[in-house]
Amino acid sequence: MGRFSSCKVQHVFYEANRVADALAKQGCVLQEDFVVFDISPSDEISSFVYSDVNGESFCRLIATNIAILA
Repeated sequence: MGRFSSCKVQHVFYEANRVADALAKQGCVLQEDFVVFDISPSDEISSFVYSDVNGESFCRLIATNIAILA
């Protein structure tokens, strides 16, 4: 990150950005340092992009939510 003139790192729960979460998981098994996809690398990521474009939201399960669901 030292090569960028300005950057900001901020934590976001994976439910808030499922596309980035899926790409990060996929990137962990790639041998290359930098990859550009011309098309979505998987149907799962395509469905996350579609959900994001349509403004769908996802609940984050936490202990209080799980207790309610039980």
